[in-house]
Amino acid sequence: MTTAIAGSRARGAFAGLFQRLGRPSASSALLVAPAVCFIAAFFILPMGELFLASIGYPDITVASYRQFFSQGGYFQVLVRTVTAGFAVTGICLVLGFPLAYAIAMSSGAWRTVMLLLVVVPYLTSLLVRTYAWIVMLGDGGVINKTLIVLGLTDAPVQILYTSLGAYIGMVHIMLPFMVLPILSVMNGLDDRLVPAAKSMGAGPVRAFVRVFLPLTVPGIKSGSILVFILAIGFYITPAALGGLSDVLLSQLIEIQVSQAMNFRLAAAAAFVLLLVTAGFLLLFGADFTSARSGLIAGGADRRTAGLAAMAAGLVRKAVSRVSASTGVTRAASGLRRSAWRRALYRRDLLMRVRPALVIAYAAAGLFFLILPSLIVLVMSFSSDPFLSFPPSGLSLRWYEDFFADRSWTSALGQSVFVALASTALSCGLGIMAAYALDRHPRLGRYMMPLLLAPIIVPIIVVGVALYGGFVGWGLIGTDLGLILAHTLGGISYVVIIVCATLAGFDRRLERAAMSMGAGPVTTFRRITLPLIQYGIVAGAIFAFIHSFDEVVVATFIGGFGEKTLPMKMWEDIRHQINPTIAAVSTMLLLVPVLGLIGLRFTADRRK
Repeated sequence: MTTAIAGSRARGAFAGLFQRLGRPSASSALLVAPAVCFIAAFFILPMGELFLASIGYPDITVASYRQFFSQGGYFQVLVRTVTAGFAVTGICLVLGFPLAYAIAMSSGAWRTVMLLLVVVPYLTSLLVRTYAWIVMLGDGGVINKTLIVLGLTDAPVQILYTSLGAYIGMVHIMLPFMVLPILSVMNGLDDRLVPAAKSMGAGPVRAFVRVFLPLTVPGIKSGSILVFILAIGFYITPAALGGLSDVLLSQLIEIQVSQAMNFRLAAAAAFVLLLVTAGFLLLFGADFTSARSGLIAGGADRRTAGLAAMAAGLVRKAVSRVSASTGVTRAASGLRRSAWRRALYRRDLLMRVRPALVIAYAAAGLFFLILPSLIVLVMSFSSDPFLSFPPSGLSLRWYEDFFADRSWTSALGQSVFVALASTALSCGLGIMAAYALDRHPRLGRYMMPLLLAPIIVPIIVVGVALYGGFVGWGLIGTDLGLILAHTLGGISYVVIIVCATLAGFDRRLERAAMSMGAGPVTTFRRITLPLIQYGIVAGAIFAFIHSFDEVVVATFIGGFGEKTLPMKMWEDIRHQINPTIAAVSTMLLLVPVLGLIGLRFTADRRK
């Protein structure tokens, strides 16, 4: 009887323990509260002030909106911006889907190399890639020289400072945002689905169109949402590569703030852009309420589950058909089944029949992604006093100029200081919020959209809103202002990555530790933290890169204070392009490389 009583008490203790772990509590709210309060104070409040400015508060009026839609061609700029967003999204989809497909169909070391050639440009500074295209598209750039050598033209063609140049740069920068979500979905598909369709009589094309392609729709949807939102809020690349007749809404907003000093019209234009973004998200059903899914299109899981169920039915039918069709002899039947399976489970008909075509396309796409960085790398060692490719000689003079110029070195130090401070603050707030949202997904339904808002809203709108809010708080031109502004986006990245890491965490380990007498803090420190350190490091790296490379918000918040390295680069690109920027760009290329090395080192330690 004593044993029975003890067992009953133990079961009751475990039940109470599991119930406490699964029930939302005040501690979860306290964990997520600092991040929510931070974003509410330094993002939601400035956005509210921006809206009040757009309606002329305290004199409530819609004069700014009326002016936007009726005067000065502002509405035409809006149409041009939306058109550019759809065009860039469509081009990236056409180019990115086959590239993702080629990577997914490859294997071994080739797959790793191809993936790295997509990830490294994705993590490389926006300014570096934009500067590279300025060099390549100029009259003396690589593109025009190639056209002349091939005999396609006798004189340089005007590509730089045209809409074509802006589109080329935008597609290059946005392409990884399309490839990676599609590739992620392709990698998660069941390899048996296409063979099952083939076993039912479908040819390779029909199996691809009816089975494989529908299952990749969630990736296409997520990639399209990301590319469109980023494209309509683009500022740096269109401003650097486009012409005066190709002004987009982000450039118009910046002009109204910095030159025309018409903040009310800038606020109205920013809210129009925000409404376009919200309308696109609602139209495509984006869901940001899940702490585990992050930036995944809503409804994708249900459709994928339905398609997977249908495919599973095909598999069962295929198996039954194989069982019913035995041959005359066991040996002959075995040979036929072996040949049939080999035919079904070949990776892909196109890869088998025309591997050169797939390899050539993948090589061209990856070359397009990596070429600008290679051009900048070579030009940074040029001995020429002006931009020229290929260089007539090699030298380290531009690196020497960088370290000898105090304006460059102080900008580098400022960037490192701001990035480290914002990363530390982002990790402290983001890890607590991610832990709370993962333990209680019901909180994520309400809090996740708020925590992701700083990276969902177009960056130019964020910059204008923070500028309007920080002016009254005396934070313009201060280090604290930059740190607070960069922390907003850093929190979002940390929450997404840590939540994704916690989604694969086995909670039974925590329960086992707590059943042995460990308290919540000890359990987190000794069990949870070591097992999710890879996600924490990854989140910290992304937060650091986000702050170190950010230029749009820094341009609004930095004012006349000490410049960060991207601010200094952007200022020189706009006024005096010289090879020193190539040396700076080459050093910035090391940031994502070092980040990937840090992730690999952390992964090795985790193993």
